[in-house]
Amino acid sequence: MKASIKVGLFFLIMAISCNYKSEKTIKTYHPNNVLKRKYTVGPNGVMNGLDSTFRIDGTLREVCFWKQGKLTDSVVKFDYEGVVSKIGRIRDEKLTFYRIDGTIESEVMLLNGLKNGLEVQFDIDGKIIGFKSYKNNFEDGVLIQFNKGLTPKYIKQLNGRDKAQILTSHYDNGLLKTLRLYNDDENGYRILFHSNGVLKSISQIRHGKAHGLKFSFTADGKFSKKDNYENGEIKNTF
Repeated sequence: MKASIKVGLFFLIMAISCNYKSEKTIKTYHPNNVLKRKYTVGPNGVMNGLDSTFRIDGTLREVCFWKQGKLTDSVVKFDYEGVVSKIGRIRDEKLTFYRIDGTIESEVMLLNGLKNGLEVQFDIDGKIIGFKSYKNNFEDGVLIQFNKGLTPKYIKQLNGRDKAQILTSHYDNGLLKTLRLYNDDENGYRILFHSNGVLKSISQIRHGKAHGLKFSFTADGKFSKKDNYENGEIKNTF
C-alpha cells in the first residue's frame, strides 16, 4: 500500500514538474528594442497567468491575468507616472473599465473570455465619445473618436495584429483634415485638406516620411507648388 502511494506521488510530482516546465514566457519589443509585452502561455499554447504591456518609453501600460485563454478580474491600466488610472471588472461576459473616481470609461462584451465587438467609450459625464472594435481580443475593424456633437475627430482602420492602414483626422465641424493610407512598412500616401474642405496637399510616404512628389494647393483650389522629397527632406521644388 505504501509502495503504491509512493509511486502515485512520484508520478504526480513528475506531472506537475513537466507542466511547470512546459509553461513559456514570451516577450515582444517595440522598434526601439524596449520591452513591449511580457506574458506566459501554458503547455497547451494558450494564455495563462500574468500579462504585462509597456509603452514605447518603457513605462507600464496595463496588467491583466489569463486563466486558460480567458481574461479574468482584474485588468489594471497605469498612467505615465506608474499610478493606477483605471480598473477593469468582468461581470456577465462584459468588461467594464472604471476611472479612479468611479465613473465608467468603457464597456465591451466578451465571447469565450475574449473582447469581441464594439467597445463604447465615455467621458466623465457619461456621454459617448468613441468606439473601438475587437475580434478575439485584438483591435480589429475601426476606431472612431468624436468631437462635441458627435462630429468625427479621427477614424482609424484596425487590422488585428497589423499596423493601421487608414487613418483620418477631422476639423471640429467634421470636415476631413488629414487622410493617411499606409501599408505595414508605413509606405503610402498622406492627404491634407484646408478647413473649407479643399485639398491642401497630397504626398508620397516611405517609412513614415515624405519621399517622392508632394503637390500643394491653396484654400481656393489653385495649384501652388510641387516638391520632391527624399527621406523627409526637400530635394527640389517645381
